[in-house]
Amino acid sequence: MVKLTPRRAILLILLAPVSWGCLAGAMFVYGRHRTTQFRASQADAASRLEIELDGEGAPRVIPITDPHLLRVILDPLKQAEYTLPNHPHKEQTYYVRVHRRESRVDEYEILLDSRGAGYDLLHVVHREGRTTHHGSAFKTPGLRKPLLEVLAAVLMEQK
Repeated sequence: MVKLTPRRAILLILLAPVSWGCLAGAMFVYGRHRTTQFRASQADAASRLEIELDGEGAPRVIPITDPHLLRVILDPLKQAEYTLPNHPHKEQTYYVRVHRRESRVDEYEILLDSRGAGYDLLHVVHREGRTTHHGSAFKTPGLRKPLLEVLAAVLMEQK
């Protein structure tokens, strides 16, 4: 066992904040990188969007192909900011599949938080069967209102 001498104690006290600062700096740089990558991936135009609603029984899928409605929902994603995943006070969950050019499909899980739009999260996901693998998380405070408005309009149109 290593004896903790006063010199070693001072060294530990000095190195702890430096280590913490390096870790925080690395996370900041990684977050900026992920934000830039995610925003760049939103530049590709979407041809179709599917919103999966969980409810009683089988999930209901709502397709959206109107270019105006696609823009209304997808424009807020260009403002998304990388964040560390947390445990939101989940109010509603939506699974969204964005069909883009060249058969690329982006999948997201959107968690609307009961505390308000500032706490809403978007997780990049990959689903295999009934298993969902979560990737990076992004804050999307501007997504709640357009998403709910488009869903209300599409559901009213279907009735």
